[in-house]
Parts: sequence; C-alpha cells; structure tokens
Amino acid sequence: MSILSRAVCNHTGSLKLNVGISPMYRVVRNLNSESPSEEEGTGFYTMVEKFYDRAAKLLEDKLVADMHKTKLSEQQKRIKVRGILTVMKPPNYVLAMTFPVRRDNGEWELIEAWRAQHSLHRTPCKGGIRFSMDVNLDEVKALAALMTFKCACVNVPFGGAKAGVKINPK
Repeated sequence: MSILSRAVCNHTGSLKLNVGISPMYRVVRNLNSESPSEEEGTGFYTMVEKFYDRAAKLLEDKLVADMHKTKLSEQQKRIKVRGILTVMKPPNYVLAMTFPVRRDNGEWELIEAWRAQHSLHRTPCKGGIRFSMDVNLDEVKALAALMTFKCACVNVPFGGAKAGVKINPK
C-alpha cells in the first residue's frame, strides 16, 4: 500500500494535510490549529443545530399551511409553529458523570460518561452507547438529536438518545 499525502489550502486560507492509506480512506489533519472544531468554528452538535435551523426555515410555511383546520389567525399559527420548533431543538436531558475505577494494578482512574435524551415526545428513547477515547458531550448530544430525526422520518415511535463512555474498548 502506498501512503498518499498532499497539502490543501481551503477558502479560509488554512492549510490541511490529507494523509491516507488509500484513496478510499483519508485522515485530515489541520496544520494551523489544535482541533478541527477550531478550524471550522463548529462542533458536531453545532452542525446538527445549523441543519435543523435550515430545515425548520424551509418547512415553516408548510407546517403553517397544514394547520388549516384550526381557528387561529395566520400570525398565531406561525407563532405556534415557531414555538414548537424551538422546543424541539435542544435535548430534554443531558447527564454528565465522572466515576472512579480501580485498575487491576491498584491505580485509580476517573472515567467520564454522558447520556443525552434529545426528545421525549415519544418514549422510550432509542439510542446506543459509544465506548471510545474520542467521545465527548458534543458528540453524544448530536447523535441523540440525529436519532430523534431518523426515528421521526421512518415513523418509529421512539425519541432519540445516546450515551458515551470515554474508555478504550480494547
């Protein structure tokens, strides 16, 4: 296998180094900042929120039009739809935990874990647990929100949830 490597300059002027084992697999390392979120200015959950906002803006007129059976004025319908969309956006519950674990060699280690329940409009909440050294609160909230939207799209009667434990699963 050959190692592919090339430098790419994006429109913001930051320099990235694309390193990969094959054309199908690519690892992008930003050479100008410590983490990818600094480069793009957004984390995973922020990106999910931005896509939600775009979708809500596109759907608002249709949702107002679908309320034709109510006796509300056009302005009241729009206020109600915006209120519902605002309530749906954030997670209902986010739990952050840190707990001690005693290793076989006698040392103590603090393990971080998170649980996010994005929407309780339908219970129970569906979502798994991610065991990884890379997991964080931002990712758990984003994956919980995405699970809510996926279940809603295919009419599965569950809300979205996700948990993450920051450990090496191997």
